[in-house]
Amino acid sequence: MPKTPPLGTYISFKDVTGNSCTIDQLKSFLSRHKRSEVLFLCALLNTVLETWSGTVRKDVHEKLLEMAFLPEHASRLKGIISSSSHPQVVFHRAQILFVAKQAVLCCQDDETVLDRFRHPYWGGLGLAFLMANDLLHFDFTYRDRTTSQQDLIRMTHSIPVLESGTTSLDNRIGRAWLMLKKFGPSPSSGSYFNIEEAFLAAAGLSTDEYLAFCAAMISHYLALNFEQIAKMENNIGLTKEWFTRAHVNPKSVNCFLEDVSATPTYLAKKFLSRNWGPLDMTWFRDKPVCRLKGDIFVALDTRYLSEKLDSGIFWHVHSSLPSHKDKERLHNYWGITFENYMNWILEQACRNSPNRFYPSPKYKNGDEVCDAIIICGSTAIFLEYKGSTFTAQSKYKGDLTELAAEIEDNLIGTETKRKGVRQLTQAILRVFDKQTPASVADVDLSRINTIFPVLVTRDDIGGSWGISHYLQMKADGFFNRRKVRPKTVTPIFCLSSEGMEGISAYLQDKPISDLLHAWYSNDPGRYWSFQTIENSVISSHGFKKNTDLESAFKTVFENAIQVIFPGGTPASPG
Repeated sequence: MPKTPPLGTYISFKDVTGNSCTIDQLKSFLSRHKRSEVLFLCALLNTVLETWSGTVRKDVHEKLLEMAFLPEHASRLKGIISSSSHPQVVFHRAQILFVAKQAVLCCQDDETVLDRFRHPYWGGLGLAFLMANDLLHFDFTYRDRTTSQQDLIRMTHSIPVLESGTTSLDNRIGRAWLMLKKFGPSPSSGSYFNIEEAFLAAAGLSTDEYLAFCAAMISHYLALNFEQIAKMENNIGLTKEWFTRAHVNPKSVNCFLEDVSATPTYLAKKFLSRNWGPLDMTWFRDKPVCRLKGDIFVALDTRYLSEKLDSGIFWHVHSSLPSHKDKERLHNYWGITFENYMNWILEQACRNSPNRFYPSPKYKNGDEVCDAIIICGSTAIFLEYKGSTFTAQSKYKGDLTELAAEIEDNLIGTETKRKGVRQLTQAILRVFDKQTPASVADVDLSRINTIFPVLVTRDDIGGSWGISHYLQMKADGFFNRRKVRPKTVTPIFCLSSEGMEGISAYLQDKPISDLLHAWYSNDPGRYWSFQTIENSVISSHGFKKNTDLESAFKTVFENAIQVIFPGGTPASPG
């Protein structure tokens, strides 16, 4: 049996009242309040709870209960939390964004921003967050669920949970900078795409300026805390002057704010035009900064703002391209960039270690075997990287058929057009064929007796619960591991790029096979993910970070200082 990771839950309206809340009831309740005050409160809650970290500050959470609810109600909620055998919360990131989304859709706007945070019991708004907690899950009605449906349901529930879970902003921001600045195909390559030039033409500012403004704004929000805001020593609201007091071009600031911010009215139109379910926050991800009355800018979610460093430039260029062919060129370029990045990260991590790393290994005829091979002792890890981005429709709509189809298209493929899993299994069959094994140039596989197939996705779906088990079930339909006996092929391991970055921090000291085996030991079915299951190797060595990603993260902010304060004294733009 798998060892279940510790999981928290949230307290719902039904838990307190005995009656479930409907979406119409929540909208009716919210509509009594002004849109800007609800959005401002949501932005403030995300900031003081520090939800960008994937956790919730417990001390702040307790104080918020006292601020949001009448004493008898706050006491009851605290009692539920203290008597629970597992972590429980009222406020959390997915819920806060959900309330903000409903406010955008159903509240009327006003001329001023009223700070409900300082109003007694928030003017009753605390109840809206309890009500929202009733509405954040899918009810699947399949009477006799197949194993594959159970895996897809597990994925559907876990995708939004993990998107709000523990993450490394250092790694995400470092990866974004490295992919943009270091690892694109060379200009002489047929796959080259001048993303810097395309972004300047589309957005009206350089990528350096864009990254610098993003980094500056993120720094402001990461530096804020509950204590400062409670004492009114700082504010989450910013104006254009916050940027232009530094040595920057006001036109560039306008272009940046045009990309990352939007008015509530704009957001309402977008959510009305396309909305794939309660947890589809695509338009907040696209415009994570809300422009309220009087040109006050507030980041609804610092984590989404940090993602603009990762994906903002790519998607802005993508939306500006006139033809499907041009968009395909960009996606091909970005896919190769991701492969180059992953190979560099792992090659750096494997230097002078128990792991020997071989990027882009080739057969004797020059064809590529897989994206990389790592050898540690008598074990070989065959790696495939997939830079595909899954649609919001497949991830948030709750339609298992659509999710399955997109997994099939992006991570499995067909016999004539292999992707991910089929590429890995075909390579293993070909290299370890008992009759006529194919030779791999400059890689000695003669002493290998165990092979790990590992798939790494740039999309966070690779770290969702159940995906490794699901991919193995699919592979069992076309991959017979007995064909390579007496060699052993392990089940398939699927990780997100963040999961592999986490592994990379330990490769100087430990074989990668030890880390994967430790995951398997606690979760033989791979129903969970590398990031969420307890790992004995990590426990024995303590938490580590990839030093190359740490350096890249620091470079982003050092470059931001140079852009915002050219030749000046490094300081906060605030």
